[in-house]
Amino acid sequence: MEKSLVVIFLLAGRTLFTWLTSLLYGKSLCRVRPGVSNPGPIIPGHFKTGQVFQPTSLTQLPCNVAEADTLGSFKKLLGLCEDASCHNRTYIPVKTLKSWTDARSYCREMHTDLVTVHSLEEQQQILNVAKDDQFWIGLYRDSDNWEWSTGDVVSYTNWTAATGGLFCATADAGGSWDQLACHGQKPFMCYNETSNIAERYTPISTLNTWAEAQQYCRQHHTDLVIIKSASENEDMKMKAPASPFWIGLFNNPWKWADEENATFQNWNIGQPDSGNAKCVLMYSPNQGKWEDWPYDDWKYFVCYEGKDLCSFWLL
Repeated sequence: MEKSLVVIFLLAGRTLFTWLTSLLYGKSLCRVRPGVSNPGPIIPGHFKTGQVFQPTSLTQLPCNVAEADTLGSFKKLLGLCEDASCHNRTYIPVKTLKSWTDARSYCREMHTDLVTVHSLEEQQQILNVAKDDQFWIGLYRDSDNWEWSTGDVVSYTNWTAATGGLFCATADAGGSWDQLACHGQKPFMCYNETSNIAERYTPISTLNTWAEAQQYCRQHHTDLVIIKSASENEDMKMKAPASPFWIGLFNNPWKWADEENATFQNWNIGQPDSGNAKCVLMYSPNQGKWEDWPYDDWKYFVCYEGKDLCSFWLL
């Protein structure tokens, strides 16, 4: 009985706080309707300005996911919405040249951490105080994190021995997979969600980047092709073009120095482009666009102080 009363009290308190916060912010909070399929994330390096990931995990849904049940309305209060209003921060530009690793150590010792960026609004706040042409931010390349365009779990791969370091996947006529920079131009293969194998796979000969191929497949079919087993790989080979082509597998290995996932990204055209460049610079003259860079180069940097205001509620 006592446990039930505690649960009721907590739920009532959260509901009241959600209502009050929505009044203060003058806008609806993050919501998701159960049972609605997620269109899946879009590859880093090909974001429109300020585009936000669309992860498939409920706890990672961004603020602009539409329509909801009551569970989703707690997402902003949980700090899962990347909104500048959730971050009470002061930005400190440092006019000392350091490597990315040394810059992070300095920020952690003297402030909170190297700066993280969760929205275009936050990025503009940083640019307002950082007057240098280029400076380190807290984004770095962590371990590989391969995902299907649809959000499906990667349960099967067929890499060649020479793969490594890049961000989008191709397949060849023999069914082997490789990795290439995502801004390269390749033919691609779409798929339709059907049990009829003859109608499932559709090769497209037009040369496109991975992101352009993804967009085309989502408009005209289901998505870029996903391959969940050796038998599906064999089925796909029957329709494979002669030259390597994009499939729906991509790598998102980027994390912030404070271990948050990078759901907001603002890469420059053609970036990230190097398997060896594992840290990130922001360029002030180019609207704050990002480029990957070797960690041992010496650059100015920006630290931050403060904490998230919306991360004190737990489900």
